[in-house]
Parts: sequence; structure tokens; C-alpha cells
Amino acid sequence: MDKLKASDVIKIDDEFIEQVADKLRAKAPEVVYTLKELAKMPGIKVNEATLRTHAKNYAAGETHKRHLVATKKGKSWYVKEKDLEKYLK
Repeated sequence: MDKLKASDVIKIDDEFIEQVADKLRAKAPEVVYTLKELAKMPGIKVNEATLRTHAKNYAAGETHKRHLVATKKGKSWYVKEKDLEKYLK
């Protein structure tokens, strides 16, 4: 008797792979950056002090100014990857 393979039971196509990827993304922890890390990234064209000002604008509710959605814990600011993507648009 031949062994049963998963590929004999499960149809693996692009839709199946995307469903698995979505489930993995949902379980993955959020990526969070410090302002220092952001300032060193190649796509970021402002320095750490400017990022801090933009984060403070958000914290102060000054959304009419350039702002960066960030959370302050202790003395450090943290930015979620999804908020960074919005900031860069």
C-alpha cells in the first residue's frame, strides 16, 4: 500500500497559499521600531529629532501638522510598522 501524501488530499494552489499566509500574518507579532532605528533606515529622509517632533505632534493632537503615529514608553518613542507605512505615503 502506497503512503498517502498531503498533496493527494489538499489542493495546493495560490488561493490556499494566500490563506495560509494570512493566518501566519495574523499570528505574527507586530513589528515595532524606535525613532533611532527609523532615522537610520534608507527610505527615511529626516533625522531622529524631526521624527520625535512629528511623534509629539501626533501625541498633542496636532494632526494638521506633519505627524507620526507613535507611542511613548518611558523616554523612548515606538512606531508600529503599519503606522510607518502610512507616514511614508
